[in-house]
Amino acid sequence: ARLPRETDAALLFAAYTQDARVTRHLQWQPHRAVAEAVAVIPDCLAAIQAGSRFPYVLATREHPDMPIGMLDVRVHGELLGSC
Repeated sequence: ARLPRETDAALLFAAYTQDARVTRHLQWQPHRAVAEAVAVIPDCLAAIQAGSRFPYVLATREHPDMPIGMLDVRVHGELLGSC
């Protein structure tokens, strides 16, 4: 896992953020355009800076620049959650 980068947005869109079959299990609706995925990255980086949540891009070791998903760790008191 690694921190998200702006260049990840288009790859994440192609991989899954526009796919209703995948996103039906998530807390947000499928992205209709790459621009929606692009808008998420600055929010992720701001959340990390604020310490409110910790989104990470998932990729294989062989292809660290090809994201296959994301993990978003959230702190709730003494509990950790993910989405």
